[in-house]
Amino acid sequence: MTDNCEIRAALPEAAAVNPFCHVAAGFLTQFRGLGSYTVPKLDLRVSATFQSKPGAQLAANYVAANGVVSPSLGRSLSGGNPNVTVNVIVPGALYGDRVNQLDFRVAKILRLGRARTQVGLDLYNALNSSAVQTYNQTLGSAYLTPTLVLPSRFAKISAQIDF
Repeated sequence: MTDNCEIRAALPEAAAVNPFCHVAAGFLTQFRGLGSYTVPKLDLRVSATFQSKPGAQLAANYVAANGVVSPSLGRSLSGGNPNVTVNVIVPGALYGDRVNQLDFRVAKILRLGRARTQVGLDLYNALNSSAVQTYNQTLGSAYLTPTLVLPSRFAKISAQIDF
């Protein structure tokens, strides 16, 4: 919870930039887990990680010119700024889609004398989720256009030699 109502009462000019003085957001749940197991007879190591987290917090930022804001402030913007950005959505009210990601790994352990080699295959984003991570949050024609999505499924082959 954020409560700036007393500050806003003492400095009413702050209301032009932040119109929300009392913001109470609910709980956001997330889950993260990982597991690993070595199959003894095969010397095969399998592991996976999973995470599920809330999407990005959404805003609707309006860029207000000094001429629009100065009548409510009773003065021009400080520092000679030509405009100010104002969020018109209550912070914490809207969120993007949840981000779910599963990563998987399989590795074969090879023993040669005192040396041990582990050859592995990693599969990232195994569910091939394309969840949006960030959005354009400026009001206009491009509002809520994705600017970053979860990278697509890809694999990596690796080797580790211990001696």
